Amino acid sequence: MKKILTAAVIALIVVAALTPTVLQFMQGDSPGDYMGIDATIMEARAEEAGRPARDPLINTDQGDLLLFVFMIGGLGSGIALGYFGRILLVEGRSTTGQTRRSADGRATP
Repeated sequence: MKKILTAAVIALIVVAALTPTVLQFMQGDSPGDYMGIDATIMEARAEEAGRPARDPLINTDQGDLLLFVFMIGGLGSGIALGYFGRILLVEGRSTTGQTRRSADGRATP
């Protein structure tokens, strides 16, 4: 019974996630038809204030700069996760499976 309920919940989540996408393509709209917040709101407000839009200081639309930035972020996250995960999962356990703490509150093996 529990497996059937779990499968039903997963199926419901998948259907709920895919329904807007399917409906959008059935209407014939493509993702390119919609303008982002930059073009529709920000640029219009800037022109009303007398300051036309300008190119960004760091243009990530050209080349692989955006890919490089995400790669560096992923590398930093992986290093931090590995370091702190080691502290939590390896150094925090003793041979009996219980965590011992030193006087300063750090886990000791």
